[in-house]
Amino acid sequence: RIMHCCLRKRNNGPRVGVDSMKNEEVNNDNNEVDAATWYKSRSHHTGMWFVGHKSVIKEILQDIGDDDIRQEPINLWDAFFSRHPVGNEYCKDFMAVPLNDDELVKYHNRIRVASYRWENTKGVGCDGREYTAPSNYMWFLKWIETNKVLGWMDFMANIVVNVSGGETIAYMGSLYAEYTTISQWMTDTMLLEGALERGWIYQETAFGAFDGRGVSMVLDEMRQLGLALSATRGNSLKERKSNCLHFLKKAEHLSKLLDRRGYFAIAQSTDILCDRQYEYY
Repeated sequence: RIMHCCLRKRNNGPRVGVDSMKNEEVNNDNNEVDAATWYKSRSHHTGMWFVGHKSVIKEILQDIGDDDIRQEPINLWDAFFSRHPVGNEYCKDFMAVPLNDDELVKYHNRIRVASYRWENTKGVGCDGREYTAPSNYMWFLKWIETNKVLGWMDFMANIVVNVSGGETIAYMGSLYAEYTTISQWMTDTMLLEGALERGWIYQETAFGAFDGRGVSMVLDEMRQLGLALSATRGNSLKERKSNCLHFLKKAEHLSKLLDRRGYFAIAQSTDILCDRQYEYY
């Protein structure tokens, strides 16, 4: 049976504009269905998979030795993004590689786990709900390429390399607790408010280590905002008010993040803030 959403009725004669649009819809639907069928035909994989720029993966493979790799590395573009609506050719230069327990220990300091909210999700199949993936992943690939590290991103360690969702979910909690996290809000602090309100991201903001460079970026941005605020004393009241509210809003979210990670509780029980006015909010 052919599902009705993949079928288009064709008249005897073409109508300029109308039939061409319908034919385009047929092609798009067929492409999506073909993609879903192709994804299902891929080889199944197991274990924990990490992504990296091809230069980093090459270095890792040389260090590990090809004979120790139980499953072959996977090119992200060839394995998934070339047929998916969220695909970007930037992915052509990235590979995924599985790591065993010993390798996880060995490369612990070089692994970064992505924390972010899915945005603009798209999928394949007749209803577009199969193999759903977010569009906002480029920030992570650029980060791990720039910093020459291995990265773990939820859907890339799952549907991109064709590892079952159950297997991925079973270990991801401990991954966020034990490995260093790089969060999208570190690259854009306006996203921090949404991250703090997202229940699924709680473990990612409360436990585990944050990427040092990412934290430095956030603190440097706060400092620059403070300096800019001081420099606007001669500006109009309206502009000064806007800049002040912008600074205070970001400072509020940063304070909530510190509170979630237990900073204020520790500060209360020690002499960290004994020399200044302090009140737990």
